[in-house]
Amino acid sequence: MHRIGVEVTDLRREPITSGQVYEMDRLQETQLLYGEPVQILDQREGWFFVAASAQPRHFQGAWQPYCGWVEQQHVIEADPALSFDVVTEFECAVKNSAGAILLRLSVGSYLPVLGRSDERWHVRLLDGREGWVQPQRKVDPLRVSHNWLGSPYHWGGCSAYHPDLRPLRGVDCSALVHLSYRAAGRTIPRDAHDQYLACNMQVSVDQLARGDLVFLAPKAKPGRMDHVMLYLGDGVLLESTLASNSVRKIALQERLSDAFTVTCARFV
Repeated sequence: MHRIGVEVTDLRREPITSGQVYEMDRLQETQLLYGEPVQILDQREGWFFVAASAQPRHFQGAWQPYCGWVEQQHVIEADPALSFDVVTEFECAVKNSAGAILLRLSVGSYLPVLGRSDERWHVRLLDGREGWVQPQRKVDPLRVSHNWLGSPYHWGGCSAYHPDLRPLRGVDCSALVHLSYRAAGRTIPRDAHDQYLACNMQVSVDQLARGDLVFLAPKAKPGRMDHVMLYLGDGVLLESTLASNSVRKIALQERLSDAFTVTCARFV
């Protein structure tokens, strides 16, 4: 069993490092977080081609792991007997017994937990060090999603935003939804159209409830969803969008445009 052994790593279409700027990078597939399980499929000069099962996608008629290239040094062999929990804090500091920070983990990361109490959890890092974190309890997806408000849009980003850390941190439209639901204890697909396929129920605009998803598709391809937003209630959406190059709130009515086909759905 192999897992990601760094806080965040980029999953690339080709074994080429990112330019680390907030712009559309077609080689950027997604990001993998600390502790995410991966299967190594190939190797090339300092890179592994991996399958990431925590980020499913619908490809060639079947659900499959997201695949791409990651730097070899960012992958570590992990003890299969370890029990992992999902980080639900937006930014989780792993501290040693003296209070020094060992790692700063993004929401959605996976931590091996050795013991739990109401005050803190005892964890073991993949390199063998032990530390302590605040209890990581499942949270409402909308509570998590608000933490990205105002952060830059990040094509292929799938991590908690932090302005000073590298690789670049942040989310695109579907990663905002994916990580928010992961923190709530639900694994959903990584990409917008696949999230639409996985939703259990379609609803009308008038039936929208908090946490529902609102999808946009081009009029020319009404069945192909290329954007997803979270419904916050009271006629307000949260989205990560190139239109403003940020994560923003916007009125639902402003998104009901003749330029797009709008579809609303939910997980039940």
